[in-house]
This record gives sequence, structure tokens and C-alpha cells, in this order.
Amino acid sequence: MQNIVYNEIDDENYIGIISVLDYEISVRRQLRRMTFDTHDASGRKIIVDLVLKVGFNEYRFVEYDISKEGKIILNSKGYITPSNDIVKYANSIIRKYSSFLPNSMLSNSAQIKLFNN
Repeated sequence: MQNIVYNEIDDENYIGIISVLDYEISVRRQLRRMTFDTHDASGRKIIVDLVLKVGFNEYRFVEYDISKEGKIILNSKGYITPSNDIVKYANSIIRKYSSFLPNSMLSNSAQIKLFNN
């Protein structure tokens, strides 16, 4: 079973979004294992969407720097409020994996909100 999903985005600040699908996994352990192509990532970061772990709040989106070797720099995290376009895209990713919703931290009303946005 997939615990996380990576999707590239066309953004001047970010290379992509990592959506965490399993609220029980260690996010740090999963992020440590990932490597990205850095030829086009100069100065850009990656977004991690934690909505299924934390819900719709200020802790949903975290950004990380990426090293020259393509690894996520774990001590570089910062909570962010991304653009509406990125939020809509992140929501569409989660909707594709709706089978994870019943086992998430999202209440029924929050799940409905996800499908209405």
C-alpha cells in the first residue's frame, strides 16, 4: 500500500507536492528515503501535505529545502499557506486516494469539505 504520493507542480518556488496518505507512518522516515532530480530545482523547495494527519489547519502544509544531491533537508521545514491553486491541486490529489479518508484524522464534515473544494 502506498503511504505517500509525489506529484510535480509547475511553480517557480516548488518542485512538487508530497501527499501523506497514511496518518500512522513516520513522515521523517519516508522523507529521508526520497531523492529528487535537481537539475531544474535550483532554489526551489518541496511541499508536504499533511491533511490526513492533522486536518485543515495551519499545520497542513510544510515546505522543505532540497539539497544539491536531491535529498530533503529535514531541518529546513517551515509551515506555509500556499496559493489557492496549490491548495486546490493538493485537494485533487487527496480526492484521487479517497480510500484513505476513512482511516484519516479528518472528521466526516472535513471529508465533505475536501470534496466540495
